[in-house]
Amino acid sequence: MREKPEWRDPDPSWPGAERRYPTFENPSYITLRLLREAVEEFAAALTPPGSILDLGCGVAPYAPLFGDGWHYVSVDREQQYPVRLVADFTQRLPFGDRSFDAILCTQVLEHVPDPELVAGEIHRLLKPDGVGFISVPFAWEIHHYPNDYHRFTPESLQRLFHEFAVCNVKPLEPSDFAWMQSKLIRWHRCKPDSGWRKFWIRRINRWLWRRRDRFQDKFYPGNLVARVQK
Repeated sequence: MREKPEWRDPDPSWPGAERRYPTFENPSYITLRLLREAVEEFAAALTPPGSILDLGCGVAPYAPLFGDGWHYVSVDREQQYPVRLVADFTQRLPFGDRSFDAILCTQVLEHVPDPELVAGEIHRLLKPDGVGFISVPFAWEIHHYPNDYHRFTPESLQRLFHEFAVCNVKPLEPSDFAWMQSKLIRWHRCKPDSGWRKFWIRRINRWLWRRRDRFQDKFYPGNLVARVQK
């Protein structure tokens, strides 16, 4: 029997619902859920009205989490609904200095050849006291091959965002979850429509989620989150 979800999607029609509110059948359930919860926490700390830049947004799955009162600008290198601007964000973007109150950049920096250029753009585009939310992998499988260039440590993120007045880096998920999810991803990829594989992925994810506090280890996260302030 399926468990009832513990949340209500503010806009189920918006693209990326499975990334925003994954089910236990998703082999990346734990990481995706914790990432969404971290973005929710970031959004809740902001005071509207204001302007937000979603850098490398994909289908901008987290846009509904920010609610009314925000001018939400989504940028990616490929045209996907609801991308507002197609641009190479590894170069100077067509926005003036100090244009945004907040910047969101989730699971993007590993896919750009020079993350320092992107970090510089984030600093340029944020208003004074503006804040940014950046998530990156530390121990994760190669993905979106061949455009997967980097893995980050807390120290490398501190160095990358050294221009900011504040840079707080924390692990996203408990230690061994990244390893387990990597195995589930590959297992699921072989036969994504297999009912019995989905059954076992559900059971494993539910078991891991209920015991997540037992696996905490800041020295071996799967992904990291950096919250910066200019």
